[in-house]
Amino acid sequence: MKPVAQSEFSAEPPFVDLRPDESVLATWRPQLRYFLYKAAFVSGLTALCLGSWAEFSFQTAGVLIWLASLVVSALFYAFIFDDFQEWPARRDDVWVLTSQRLVYFNPYEQEFPTDMPLDHILKVQVWMFWGVRVRLIPRDQIMMQFLPDRAGVKVAIKDALANLKSSPQPQGPV
Repeated sequence: MKPVAQSEFSAEPPFVDLRPDESVLATWRPQLRYFLYKAAFVSGLTALCLGSWAEFSFQTAGVLIWLASLVVSALFYAFIFDDFQEWPARRDDVWVLTSQRLVYFNPYEQEFPTDMPLDHILKVQVWMFWGVRVRLIPRDQIMMQFLPDRAGVKVAIKDALANLKSSPQPQGPV
């Protein structure tokens, strides 16, 4: 399987301790443009609602009402929902797909990487146009946000999961 989007790591990421029979399949990092796409989309939707409300409330229509509502809605969304803090929190995320695990690491959030065995993944789906949702056993989920080629990420994880299920599993002592 070819990697979807390699990061700047030339070989294995230094924070992933690979098991003897494990290999890195892909590495992904968030990109600023997808965060900006999300912010523009949500601000636009909020402006549409706010502009409609302003037009109805003030009995006036025009480009200025819509422009004002776009600015107000962007500020509203950014500060009320702490969206302005989302990119600084997510920009250092690193997702590593190995033949056995999905590993997440952000040096500013945790000291050690978090890994999820691939056999704990129930479902992978593209979420809107800024993320990939991974549903885990029993009822947990994680969001891989602001990644390029989200459809490719989904396919890579599903392929790795299918390869894991089709490979013979080592048997314990009998």
